Amino acid sequence: MLLLSKDQLEFQSPAVVRWNSFSRIIANRDQVGRAALWGPSSTTPLSFVSQRHLIIDGSAATSMYRFDGDISKLDFLRYDITNLAYTIRNHGRSAVIGVGGGRDLLSAYLFGFRDITGVELNPIFIDFLTREFRDYNHLADLPGVRLFVDEARSWFARTNEHFDLIEMSPHRHLGRYGRGSLFLVGKRAVYHAGLASLPVGADANGRVHGVSRWFNPDDITETGRLLSLAAQALREEGVERPEQHMFMAGSNILATLIVSKSPLTAEEVAQLRARVGALKFNVLLSPDQPIVRRF
Repeated sequence: MLLLSKDQLEFQSPAVVRWNSFSRIIANRDQVGRAALWGPSSTTPLSFVSQRHLIIDGSAATSMYRFDGDISKLDFLRYDITNLAYTIRNHGRSAVIGVGGGRDLLSAYLFGFRDITGVELNPIFIDFLTREFRDYNHLADLPGVRLFVDEARSWFARTNEHFDLIEMSPHRHLGRYGRGSLFLVGKRAVYHAGLASLPVGADANGRVHGVSRWFNPDDITETGRLLSLAAQALREEGVERPEQHMFMAGSNILATLIVSKSPLTAEEVAQLRARVGALKFNVLLSPDQPIVRRF
């Protein structure tokens, strides 16, 4: 089948096409190939997996792996820069903003979380995971996994729940959130920022958020905006030295920012640096280095 979508030709033979009032989702047929990752390390073992590519409005995408419930088969997820925050937070309660094909929730499970909440605006993705492709990907069958169809800003503003780690990968469809206005801070108040979410409060010391955005060393507009807004969010919570609460690492296309309500400890920084070094990424910002730096 040949289609024209957003000035692009689509040479597709989709398994499923779903429409709703704001999107068209194409689920391609199962293919075996290298595992689709957001920001893979150059050290990533060669992994071939069965996966479906889910195309959003012809111009954005996410992936769904064939997953039979054996989490050890997804060990390649440990090599994605978007999962860097799990180096220092890997138990308790986690949340993922933007479920898509379920890859980020599977990452949380792989690293050790057993209480995982996914919030997804588009009900088609949740339908895929809970009904259409449930025999293909058993994410929804894992104990402790909850899936909500909701707009994440609204959901986090309403909930009384707190999480030890909230993760957000590069967003699949920026149009859904108006190019980056998602940053939750304070007890449950909404704070506009660069596509991130940080729950803080009297009992939230030690909780962290990991958010990844596209990175270009020759144009750090997105990265700079993310950093400045995260710093402002911390200042509004009474943090005098935000640079002690943030760590950022980059690949050639992505930057992942880790933000903590409490200052990152020397041990945590050492753990993050060791992991970044092992994966051959670059440290862009760390509490133990000067904050004035050209990326």
